[in-house]
Amino acid sequence: MGLCVNNTSVRFVDPSGLWTFALGADASAALGLRLGVNGAFVVDDKGNVGIVLGAAIGGGTPAASVGGTVTVTTADNIFHLRGASAVGGGSWVVGADVTIGQAKREDGEKYNIFGIVLGAGLSIPLPEAHGELAGTAVISLNWLPLWIKNEIMDTIKGYYDLLTCVQREALKSMGIPDSIL
Repeated sequence: MGLCVNNTSVRFVDPSGLWTFALGADASAALGLRLGVNGAFVVDDKGNVGIVLGAAIGGGTPAASVGGTVTVTTADNIFHLRGASAVGGGSWVVGADVTIGQAKREDGEKYNIFGIVLGAGLSIPLPEAHGELAGTAVISLNWLPLWIKNEIMDTIKGYYDLLTCVQREALKSMGIPDSIL
């Protein structure tokens, strides 16, 4: 739940408690066949901290890119990001991808995960479009001292706080909580 006033958010705790937020980098190249790799620090609303590493293969218009990314998903926790997902998107200096995957809760119930990836970086030529299958691994950093985990969380929260209300509303329209912390 959130409210935007003069493009500044007034935030409350998300009642669903389902989100992950990642800050990282990616690189990709396509000439019909598209290959991509990515990595990011990831946090969730339960205090888990980790690193996600991914690779993707699919199809895309001719392009090559490298850049930074911000990713928000509806996963219960960072560990549910492991596995396969379908990705589609495009870019023209700034890129956006929509990700759909499925995870299994601890009780065995399956549920869908939706995510959005926003990126900015260098790409040639412009514009481009792509679709791919991606695989993701998660490395837990929960063993880190609390002060380091808090620094990672604060850094990632700071980037979320930079999003405008329009960007937050776009995330909300996709079913992604409009309030991260």
